[in-house]
Amino acid sequence: MKFDSKVETKYRDAIEEAVETILEKGNKQQKNVARLAKESDLLIRFVPLDEIGCSGVTGVIDNNKTNERIKNETLDIREALGEVHITFSDWCWDVAGQRGCQGTMVHEGLHAYDFAKIISTFSKAEEEPENIYDLTLYELEHRAAVTSGDYLVRIGKSDFIDDGLKLNLVSLDADGKPFVDMEGIKIRMQNGYGLNESEQGVIISKMLGLKPRKEGFFSKLFG
Repeated sequence: MKFDSKVETKYRDAIEEAVETILEKGNKQQKNVARLAKESDLLIRFVPLDEIGCSGVTGVIDNNKTNERIKNETLDIREALGEVHITFSDWCWDVAGQRGCQGTMVHEGLHAYDFAKIISTFSKAEEEPENIYDLTLYELEHRAAVTSGDYLVRIGKSDFIDDGLKLNLVSLDADGKPFVDMEGIKIRMQNGYGLNESEQGVIISKMLGLKPRKEGFFSKLFG
């Protein structure tokens, strides 16, 4: 990870601790995402809550520069993560503590991974067109909601579970045991994003302004 120069030490320490906890307690997917985030140049920012209005957002730092790299380089996922940022709100640590940092890192970290995978496969589109990876907004957010619910259940602390219940990610069975609420997640997709399996929303590469590498004119003419 690469921290923006404006990130205060307390926030840097909080995110580094969150990543180490995910590496220790997450499932296989969560650990892999956390490891790649830690080993890459994924940009971490912190801003006031009222600037983004949520715990965190993920995006491409500069899509023009990223498209140039897609056109001219072959990028693996770790390299592609250097094109992506996760911007946390100060709420994550100042209000929610490690619960906010870990939960947001799991959710937004999967977004970052998915964006990096799109960038990576787009950079290999000439040689491996069959492996191009892209998602709808529904698929992106559904994946992140499921992994968030799984992580909250996996940690199992009361404040983590309370968050899951409030967000329709987690429910309790008849014995009071928490589980990932797949029906609740469908409701969350519809109510929070206006999305469902029939109406899946924008394609993520278009939302990010990313274009796969294409054969040039001379390659077609003389290849």
